[in-house]
Amino acid sequence: MRTRACFPAVLLFAVLLCPPAPAQTTAASVLAAMKTASGGAAWDRVTTLHVVSAVKGGGLMGTEEEWDDTRTGRYSVSSVLGPAAEQEGYDGTRAWSRDASGQARVVAAADDVAAAYSAAYRDCFAYWFPSRRAGGTTYLRHAQEKGRGFDVVQIAPHGGLPFQFWVDDHTHLLDRIVQSGAQETNTTFVSGYRAVSGLLLPFGLRETTGDTRYDTLGRACSRLGSIHPPPRRYLRFLRRPRRTLRLPVMRLLSPCHFSTRVTTFSSAFRLTDKGRFKLFSIPAACMWRRPHSPAELG
Repeated sequence: MRTRACFPAVLLFAVLLCPPAPAQTTAASVLAAMKTASGGAAWDRVTTLHVVSAVKGGGLMGTEEEWDDTRTGRYSVSSVLGPAAEQEGYDGTRAWSRDASGQARVVAAADDVAAAYSAAYRDCFAYWFPSRRAGGTTYLRHAQEKGRGFDVVQIAPHGGLPFQFWVDDHTHLLDRIVQSGAQETNTTFVSGYRAVSGLLLPFGLRETTGDTRYDTLGRACSRLGSIHPPPRRYLRFLRRPRRTLRLPVMRLLSPCHFSTRVTTFSSAFRLTDKGRFKLFSIPAACMWRRPHSPAELG
């Protein structure tokens, strides 16, 4: 009887000596630690990010300029790599791109639109501020690589491509972003963190699809977090040229018989080196007359 009475007390004593079980890692805890490590409450005041970078890819050198509206996810990225120049962005409702000729178009390919939505989600830090854009987060696993540990969180923006954050479990800073599309997986490694206005921001990046021959290397020349909104001209989608060509009034020099037909027309064209012009739709009278002799042609 005495032994039986002491057995529960021994069990209670053993339980009290055992260390508590470690707290379960969640996506929310990993993302919260990442925010704290990279600036904490300083992120709450940021409305704009402006990044100017030197880039290298395919043996060519160039530059890249990016404007991010962190409240809405609108962004614009302009890049020049060797002889090629392009621009892409998201204006809050549409993804768009502009080629070297200056002609802009709305992006229609489903995979490209989804990638733009994912970029907008990241650019407005919706994984820290869920009210800005809809999406979900899931903790996947703890990974080991080259003696380093990483917490892997999957993020699924609404309407976008899911992507993974690999967060260093020691520094709690982002190490890479892995995003899989329909045809390839793109991995962006970030490094070289520096203090800017109370934030820790990466100044180095490497983008790869797995073949190092086509990697893109970048190093930010300047990176600014601001409370001021970005210039509107960088984030607006402009499909058409903005200058208008006014045509002189044509007067009939001599009387003749003619027929009229009312029609409308519209065109966009280029005059020598003066830039692109827009000719708006206007009502016009088309005059025609079949000549009766060569002399009537003047």
